[in-house]
Amino acid sequence: MALHGGHGRKKEYLAIPERPAVEECLGTASSAENKPALFDAISSDHEDSYFAQFEGFKENRNASFTNELNRLAKSQKWSLREKEKQRMMAFEIEFDLHIGEDIGNLQIWQQLCKDCRIERLPTTIGKCRLALSKVHVNIVNLLDHRRNPERFKVIHFPNERKLQSYTVPKFIVPLKCANENTFPRSLLHTFYD
Repeated sequence: MALHGGHGRKKEYLAIPERPAVEECLGTASSAENKPALFDAISSDHEDSYFAQFEGFKENRNASFTNELNRLAKSQKWSLREKEKQRMMAFEIEFDLHIGEDIGNLQIWQQLCKDCRIERLPTTIGKCRLALSKVHVNIVNLLDHRRNPERFKVIHFPNERKLQSYTVPKFIVPLKCANENTFPRSLLHTFYD
């Protein structure tokens, strides 16, 4: 979450970036682990995917969420305003599809903890929320991982500054995508300009 605003006013945002290379943010060289694995690039098992509603558009599961949305926007000839509107809807639909929307399901929370490499698996939803609030992961990267775990690994940042550098540069979506009763809310961090 990035807080932006002028004259002492703050607005809450959920950052959805067009990400720079991870190496730039972490100061590390890329490894063979980051190379794409063989994967069924066109998925037929997600008819509920946001992308499936667009006739003639074939979702490439080897591409990131952001790249697919950009490709879709180009194919649909969306204005910038329409693209941002669709970005919010796409994120909500894809997050619910790939992460889950039953916030009362402990197993979903525990899977999020596993994805975020929390070693001692919490035994309650409250403890999962607390543990997730302490990790430095980008939720769009987490979504990419869930869309294609072989291709996208969850990137862990050593601190909030590195996470912010990776997250904030380009695309910001209003926080209403992650209201109090959703999974993304637990993964948000406050960034200051």
